[in-house]
Amino acid sequence: REIHVHYVLLIHCNTNRLQSAKRDLWEK
Repeated sequence: REIHVHYVLLIHCNTNRLQSAKRDLWEK
């Protein structure tokens, strides 16, 4: 279970990064 939770958190962080990158592109 611990590994699964870590995997989900990792994906969540990556998703946030992608959203942030899209915002930067749109703002520019």
